[in-house]
Amino acid sequence: MKFQNPPRYETVCEGLFLLFIFSLFPTLGADSPQPVFARMVFGGGLFVFSLPFLWPQRRFVSLKSTTALFFLAFFGWEILRAVWAFWKLYLESVPEGIVLPLRRYLTSPVKWGFYFFSFLSAFWIFRPRRQIVRLLWVLSASGFFLALNAIPYVLVVLKQRGEYFTGPARFFLPPFYSHPWLRDYVFAGTSHVNYIGDLIGLGFFPALALFFYALWKSRRNILSVVLPILMASTTALAVILLFARGSILSFLIALAVFLAAVLWRYPSRKRVLFILIGLGCVGGLLLWAGNLPEVGKEIATVQGEWDPSASSRSLDTNREGMRRALAIFRQNPLGGVGTDGYRAVAKHFALPGTEGSLADIVVLCHYLQLMAEEGAGTILYFIFLVAYFVEVPRGLAHAESRLQFLAGLALFSAVFMVLLHAWVNQLMQRFAVSLLTYTLMGASLAISSKDFNRA
Repeated sequence: MKFQNPPRYETVCEGLFLLFIFSLFPTLGADSPQPVFARMVFGGGLFVFSLPFLWPQRRFVSLKSTTALFFLAFFGWEILRAVWAFWKLYLESVPEGIVLPLRRYLTSPVKWGFYFFSFLSAFWIFRPRRQIVRLLWVLSASGFFLALNAIPYVLVVLKQRGEYFTGPARFFLPPFYSHPWLRDYVFAGTSHVNYIGDLIGLGFFPALALFFYALWKSRRNILSVVLPILMASTTALAVILLFARGSILSFLIALAVFLAAVLWRYPSRKRVLFILIGLGCVGGLLLWAGNLPEVGKEIATVQGEWDPSASSRSLDTNREGMRRALAIFRQNPLGGVGTDGYRAVAKHFALPGTEGSLADIVVLCHYLQLMAEEGAGTILYFIFLVAYFVEVPRGLAHAESRLQFLAGLALFSAVFMVLLHAWVNQLMQRFAVSLLTYTLMGASLAISSKDFNRA
């Protein structure tokens, strides 16, 4: 007998999933055990709760997507590797060690399971037009919420100290720390500027898409135009004021991709005028409050990374971490050392004089760290990424509505920003950042698909 959903069941599922997405922003990319555990419980329970809604809708057949199939194949690899490790250790009595880290092999499917099911939930749920609009508003509001907390801290607290926001900080307004439960499970106490900048940036592109869509509608109200551009301007200002050159550069490159795609898809003077209006509003706010000369100086420090006479260069740490990751991969090409296993073994591959450096902890390159930790399975992951960057643009090129194109492009640009920054930063090793990224990947795939519901 086919299960019939109650009339409001779909709305409840969608509302809980949107609440789950919003809850990932206050973590600020920190990986403290309490907020990670809370979101694992919330996300896992939500997926189980949503199954009665997803199954009757026959959305499982949508796995015909190449991107989804390769993500599923990579997740299957994680499970097979865990089974292989268990077999070797307990049935063949192979001693556990760097080559066979059983605990990391067994826990890897758990972490990647959350990533995959968040991707899949977004891929299945966000197909009707009305749900896409709500998703854009939630993402915009989430980035706006972080920006409203970050900007006062940067402009007031740090300005009084005469310093920039270049490291960990506790910038949420005091009422959000009023209860121990809020401090432990909802709002992160501290996090690094790089993670915060990217999380805020994730809210910028949906707000920009809502602004353009409101301008292009034949009938619109003033609030539908003013509110999105206010959110976009505020989030852009926050990203700039954080003075994190990696976040700023990846943000600006992703913005250039977004605007170029809009002009390519809708090449007209009217569209150019709308883009200039949007850029003028955002640019005017940045010129007024963004301290752009200092931002330019911060970005210019990238050139100093190539100066061999510099006393301290993050490039040296990046190189050492990458070298160790490749050495680990060469020693363990099949199974790797398990998800999050790099830190446990990196010191064994250190060159003389590099002991105790940041390279003992992170690679600062998401893709090389994956090679060291996942071994041969990384091939499936790389194919999954390539398929995504082919499938979504191809779908958007054939989009039949402006909302479909703008919404898909906004989420695609946000994902592109994070994955670009992940070349030189370990932010994709952060649970909340990765969960958000894979969720937006699933949603953008759904939007760009042929069966997108424009009703």
